[in-house]
Amino acid sequence: NITTLMGEMYSAIKKADSSCIFGISPRGIVSQDYDLVYADVAYWASHAGYCDYLAPQVYYGFEHASAPYDEIVEEWSEMTTAPSVSLRIGLAAYKVGAVDTYAGSGKNEWTQNTDIIARQIDLSRQYDNIEGIILFRYDQIFTSPNSAMTVEKKNFMALLQ
Repeated sequence: NITTLMGEMYSAIKKADSSCIFGISPRGIVSQDYDLVYADVAYWASHAGYCDYLAPQVYYGFEHASAPYDEIVEEWSEMTTAPSVSLRIGLAAYKVGAVDTYAGSGKNEWTQNTDIIARQIDLSRQYDNIEGIILFRYDQIFTSPNSAMTVEKKNFMALLQ
């Protein structure tokens, strides 16, 4: 039913304005998308007519115990095969300088490093089908007094120039 709904929504949007770009930002872990919210993102990533882009919320560090960033990004890259579906990776700027209580043994990665976002951007650029990144949240990047964010921002901004 969810896939049918997505297809019908996509068609309705394109009928109203064919230039409109329709995207979805699902959970980063594909099995959770399917098992918890019934979103068959693997199907949408490999078939036209459901979305123009996917922006999975890959809000995990490289040291995340059960969802390391590099493994999750590789999974998304491999399954996004429809030529009409763009892949853009969602990154967790809000975690910079914070303990990630869900990361198991990697919970302190964001407090001990100030180059995670920069390394994530760099890794995403190694995949031909990843067309960009999306940073979440604006206030964490541009208005946060967090000193770790100041250093992290400098590191990733250098990559964006």
